[in-house]
Amino acid sequence: NITVAHFVPSMLQAFNQSNMIQQCTSLKRIFTSGEALQVQQANDLLDALPATELHNLYGPTEAAIDVSYFQCTARSSLTSIPIGKVIDNMRLYILDAHKQLLPLGATGDLYISGIGLAQGYLNRPEQNTAVFSKNTFKQNGDDDNYNRLYKTGDIARYLPDGNIEYLGRSDNQVKLRGLRIELGEIEHTLLELDAIEQATVMLQDIHGEPQLVAYTVNQSPMIDMEIRAHLALSLPAYMLPFCFIPLDHFPLSANGKLDRKQLPKAQSLLQAQQAYCPPENETEAAIATMFATILSVKQVGIHDNFFLLGGHSLLATKLAAAIRSHFECPFELKEIFDHPTVHEISLAIIEQNMLQLGMDDLDDDDLLALLDDL
Repeated sequence: NITVAHFVPSMLQAFNQSNMIQQCTSLKRIFTSGEALQVQQANDLLDALPATELHNLYGPTEAAIDVSYFQCTARSSLTSIPIGKVIDNMRLYILDAHKQLLPLGATGDLYISGIGLAQGYLNRPEQNTAVFSKNTFKQNGDDDNYNRLYKTGDIARYLPDGNIEYLGRSDNQVKLRGLRIELGEIEHTLLELDAIEQATVMLQDIHGEPQLVAYTVNQSPMIDMEIRAHLALSLPAYMLPFCFIPLDHFPLSANGKLDRKQLPKAQSLLQAQQAYCPPENETEAAIATMFATILSVKQVGIHDNFFLLGGHSLLATKLAAAIRSHFECPFELKEIFDHPTVHEISLAIIEQNMLQLGMDDLDDDDLLALLDDL
């Protein structure tokens, strides 16, 4: 009987794919924010729950989270979901490089002012100077809450109906599953290692899911585990790259700058490196099929790692549910993080079956079947 839910779009995607979504008829409205909502995600939700309202919200942490809203409609002709119109007590401005107001339809930097705006960053005067400035558009009668402007780093424009369309970032910041990530912070931490001479990090699509990929030019060889351990000392888990790709040198453009478009695609390299080992029993075959279905990959071997194939916590939740349903055992999500390969998961399932049945309850045929799986 839940009536209101709030998702980041990545979680909404997982909700859309649930085979039980159409039973959630008590939902009156759903809010989504934290990253760009895709048209297909909105359509899928409204198709499954036509009586439920879907609202797309926008706003950074610096502005007490939400500053604009847009109500989605079923199967609209929009090519992207707008971030909508400003809420009460806040103002949004789209400005050019000289901080002048831009006309309808022109692309520029999105700025925020109003009651929800933070006072600034604690003990970070340089960052405050970079993004907070005096609001020259303050109107007569406005109180001190409208004294300051905040530069979001987002690029936007006004649509003819007055809604605002988000068009991307002007800096090196990305959103991954609703979490804000400064790519430069990861690159700086990588360069703290003496063995790494150059580093760049970017968001890439791997097996249909966005992932952080780190490219490095190394002065001496390093293994992924060493690099990951160093990053984990100062970065949260969600900022750790999905994979590390060492290169002899970075591709450069004609003017000598890094040409990111020429960097090799991580998915192609990972597929080339992984030797395929086919399933050896029915349990492994069933789990490999689940991997392939959930991750949208063609072939999965028994030593393939769920997370290195593009899996993440939301998809791991889906995998755990599929395993519980198929094998009728109390399989926990934690098992996937502890045992992320097909072979390891199959052993964990067999162990669960043994505990569930009790070795004393097994007849000879059951025991032989379990031993065959092992």
